[in-house]
Amino acid sequence: MAISYRHNEAVVAHTALFNRSNYRCPLKLHLDNPHGEFRISSYAEDAIVVNDERYTGSVIVTPTDPPESWDLNEIARLDIQAMEPLLAGKPEVVLIGTGPRQIFPDVAVLAYLSKREIGIEIMDSRAACRTFNIVAGEGRRVVAGLLPLAAGSG
Repeated sequence: MAISYRHNEAVVAHTALFNRSNYRCPLKLHLDNPHGEFRISSYAEDAIVVNDERYTGSVIVTPTDPPESWDLNEIARLDIQAMEPLLAGKPEVVLIGTGPRQIFPDVAVLAYLSKREIGIEIMDSRAACRTFNIVAGEGRRVVAGLLPLAAGSG
């Protein structure tokens, strides 16, 4: 992931850091996204925001294709069939955001991906959103299946 900043703002922020007693730094970071790829902008209790577009409910996100709805509302219902839409683009890494907290799926799902030599990471949805942007910024074939933070934990 490429991050750039304006040089003058950095100098002003650096100077302000040492001239203020509260040590707040107003440095602005800007995500470089020159190819129109899809990145997760933010998340909330009821939505994942991709390129400033809100998606409510569970969603599948890749760097190259528009996000799509994922028919999964509880991580306890994650099975091999529910994984198939995530595997359509032949990813090398699958990220599963399990909602507000990390919950591991059935071991059969993990074994299935392992046999296909696909990396999988299970984490809460906040961590999955952040990780998606990092891995996508590295140019890797990644897909994230994300349950909203308000999702039932099953």
